[in-house]
Amino acid sequence: MIELVEGSGVFWYTQHRAYCSAVKNWSAYVNAVVDIFFSKEKLAISCAMGNEKKSKTGDSRQPLNPLIVHAIIGRFIILFLTIDYLYSPFAKMATFKLFFCSYLNQSH
Repeated sequence: MIELVEGSGVFWYTQHRAYCSAVKNWSAYVNAVVDIFFSKEKLAISCAMGNEKKSKTGDSRQPLNPLIVHAIIGRFIILFLTIDYLYSPFAKMATFKLFFCSYLNQSH
């Protein structure tokens, strides 16, 4: 097993890495990695950070494991954040969230 992102503490098997390395665009890559780490059932009752409302009663969905979510974002940035992606709306959002979360974790 190897770490998804060095220092993240999130590990995956080499065959998972090989499977994902065959994917060439970022959206398919993210989908493949998410499918490896989270079951369909878990994804159905969750959202990434747990703050999305699922009903009119105001109940929130369960957050996914934040360690894994941040490792996936980090892996995405390492692999796909090139000049082309730097100016895409998704990359700007992902980068902002990653650095904002890092800032919040350091300030506490």
